[in-house]
Amino acid sequence: MPIARYVDEAFEGPALQPLDVRDRARMNQIVSILDNYCYRTLVWDIYVERTGGASLGGPPDENRIAQALPRARLCLEALTKLMGDRMWLAGSTPTLADLHAAAMFTYFLRTPEGGI
Repeated sequence: MPIARYVDEAFEGPALQPLDVRDRARMNQIVSILDNYCYRTLVWDIYVERTGGASLGGPPDENRIAQALPRARLCLEALTKLMGDRMWLAGSTPTLADLHAAAMFTYFLRTPEGGI
């Protein structure tokens, strides 16, 4: 994320970090939730487990996936609550939080569990 912040600040183009201090704090909070809770759960414990085992010729660990699902729900509920009625995670325009979340959500949605 530091590199993304640097690129956003150093080069011209639409700002990807909110100017409003509260929206910027919300963006940072969401990025922290994504890094500390969502990434491991959505990508490693569900997506990689579901697809990685099969790609290596082995079955996925269904127990690991089942244990990850309540954490996935909690992550998604927390993000939904923080997002409120806005169109984007941290404000009225896309931010680094949205870009950071996009890859995680894309992987998660490629699994059967992605419809939770």
